[in-house]
Amino acid sequence: LGDYHEVVGNMIDNFSGDGMRILGSYISFRNNTIKNCYDVDENHDDGIQSFTTNGYVVDHNEIIGNTIINTDDSLRPLVGSLQGIGCFDGFYNDWLVINNVINVNHWHGITFLGANNVRIINNTVIDPTPDITPGASWIRIADHKDGSPSSNCVVANNVANKFVIDAIDVNNFVLTDYEEYSSNFIDYSIADFRLLSTSSLIGAASLEYAPETDINGNLRLIDNIADVGAYEYMETSTVQEQSKVDIWVYPNPFSNELFIKSETVETVCVFTMNGVSLGCFLRENLNEQLHYLPVGFLLIQFQDKNGNVLESQIVIKER
Repeated sequence: LGDYHEVVGNMIDNFSGDGMRILGSYISFRNNTIKNCYDVDENHDDGIQSFTTNGYVVDHNEIIGNTIINTDDSLRPLVGSLQGIGCFDGFYNDWLVINNVINVNHWHGITFLGANNVRIINNTVIDPTPDITPGASWIRIADHKDGSPSSNCVVANNVANKFVIDAIDVNNFVLTDYEEYSSNFIDYSIADFRLLSTSSLIGAASLEYAPETDINGNLRLIDNIADVGAYEYMETSTVQEQSKVDIWVYPNPFSNELFIKSETVETVCVFTMNGVSLGCFLRENLNEQLHYLPVGFLLIQFQDKNGNVLESQIVIKER
């Protein structure tokens, strides 16, 4: 509730009802994980929901880099049909929905009913069981419930089971069956939607709309191309190396000094949480640059001497 909030880096696991709700303006939901919804009543459960009933004003909000998974154990009790991002009672004005992974078994992957100037960019929306009711998952922008049309919206560089959009439609890809999943993603069965080298999504994004980084903070626009969906393709050797690297950053929050304990980090790149680059610095020169960085949440990306991305972390700069 209320305006001007940041909700960043949380884990919501084992819940009923809605995982998160945005019921105000100028709110940012970033890098949260929402998973394992339990179906215990007649409520339509959403990973993230918003509505304007009862006088709520919900404008200028952003949902960036979040992961919504219906369940990571399909054999557990009370597995229901979770909706992804549900915005059904508009109007919704000036929203950004970027770099999210949504793995739910309902047609409402991302839905806006009544939207003005909404941007839905580089999301991965995949139903784990598209052949089973009620799937498959769509990205949808449509009229308000009173029939008023949506306007000036853009849907670009997304991959989903279906698109039903009253918006500018740019470089969106439809995947409908398990064979297509297998030829594009590392392992869709465990919601690992990183791209295989054979994926048709590689290099298929519109550069005009692609954000500078992906869901993990990896740079896009390498070699002047970008990929469709939440993940930018990385070489397998680099992906494997990420899991082996131990990087310790302290203190966090920080003000004048930030220390990095690692044997492999050579370069540190800093971004705003909207993906705007603030520069890349040699590790030993980082503290000389800290006073130029803005106060607030920052995404720092660590690279080795060959420019491979090792890991990304969120830090907070205080005054």
